[in-house]
Amino acid sequence: MARNEKLLSRGIQFIQTQRYADARILFHSVLSEEPKNKRAWAWYVETYIHPKEKAAAFAQFLDEFPGEYYAYKQYANLLEALQRDAHIQADRQNHQIQFAEQELIESNQHHVAKQKQLKLLAMIVSLILVGLILLTNGFTLQKVNILVNELSQVHYDFAVLDQVYQSLAAEYNLLNSRFSKLSTDYQELGVAHTNLESEHLVLVDEYNHLNANYHSLENQHAALQAAYSSLTGEHQALQNIAVVPPYISVHDRVIEMAFYDIRGSLIYWTTPFSNLEQSIIEGNQKRNSIFTWGLNTYRLYFDNGASFLAPDFSIFIAPGSFRSVIGDIYNQSASDEDFITQVWQIIGQLSNYASDVDGEIPRYPSETMLAGGGDCEDLSILFASMIQAAPVDWYVDLFYIDADNLSNPVDPNHVIVFINTGRQTYLIETTSDQEMRPFTNGVRGWLGSQMHDSNDSGRYPVTLY
Repeated sequence: MARNEKLLSRGIQFIQTQRYADARILFHSVLSEEPKNKRAWAWYVETYIHPKEKAAAFAQFLDEFPGEYYAYKQYANLLEALQRDAHIQADRQNHQIQFAEQELIESNQHHVAKQKQLKLLAMIVSLILVGLILLTNGFTLQKVNILVNELSQVHYDFAVLDQVYQSLAAEYNLLNSRFSKLSTDYQELGVAHTNLESEHLVLVDEYNHLNANYHSLENQHAALQAAYSSLTGEHQALQNIAVVPPYISVHDRVIEMAFYDIRGSLIYWTTPFSNLEQSIIEGNQKRNSIFTWGLNTYRLYFDNGASFLAPDFSIFIAPGSFRSVIGDIYNQSASDEDFITQVWQIIGQLSNYASDVDGEIPRYPSETMLAGGGDCEDLSILFASMIQAAPVDWYVDLFYIDADNLSNPVDPNHVIVFINTGRQTYLIETTSDQEMRPFTNGVRGWLGSQMHDSNDSGRYPVTLY
């Protein structure tokens, strides 16, 4: 038992420090539960210093383990030593005993003779007293009757007292039985007290050990608290001068972007500055083709047959520079919707919505990111480019709508993104960082691909969900 092993170890420590009485309490507690614990018996014997007490302990040990040679040998040595001491003491007292015996015999003989004399004298005195009473009082029959009545009364009183005695004897037996039970309870409580006392000694020792550990940990805590306060100050100072994600930086003709995914993991993405320069050149060319020469502009129709000219912003969608980083994000996503949500959140971190001051001026994705934001067509172009960079075959297109009349457009003034994964469709609002899919009841508008339909009937609005 783990408890008894702990008590044995503590008792051995007490013997080594000469605390024999405390050790004896612990060993006695162990032996009360394990009478055949030889190790506990061996140490229990060592708690006695006086030869006679130690010999008695050895006798108890040998009653439990009669085949222990070393114990017999030590027991015999102790008895031999005690016998030598006893012979010396006996020689000293022998003469005193013989003299005392002689005196006792003579005293008894004198006492017996004296008792015989006293008995004879008592009989003579009794006869004389009886004779005197008869002579002086005139002993009569009437007085004899009185004495007989008194004797009867004495017999009656004796019977009453005998009943009282019997009642008291029964009560005594009952009390004696209770006393025996209480004695047994007392002995059991004594054993329990001994066990508790031994456990208390162990607990006191453990408490002292834990208290020492507590003070040590308290000192360590104070040191760690001081170190924490120092590091907190350093962290605050560094935070005041640090550039923390999300951010876009340009150095050594490299554009670096840092942002978090929806699980809080930090993602880095870099692209050569030459890609931005090329995007600016191509963007200017395409913007001139739309706004200067009227190219890449198509006629779309309202439900009532009226028409309007709309620029094809899809020519600015450029997924190439995003393929490596977007591929990693897609592969680590739990589902298609999880991936779409992560890309939408990246757009919200790296750019802000800002309406064009000079009209609808579309930009390439890298232009929008470096500018730190754009209007609805810029953010939709950026989002569509990143989604198309994923290693999947999804339909991704720009969707022209009337933000003020979602079910019956009269003025196409907003651009969102439509995605069809083959299993589910999504209408994504890119200008908000609060709600990705606000169009729960569907939207009526024009897909960018409809601009290239050769038939006018294909350029009318459609309702998507």
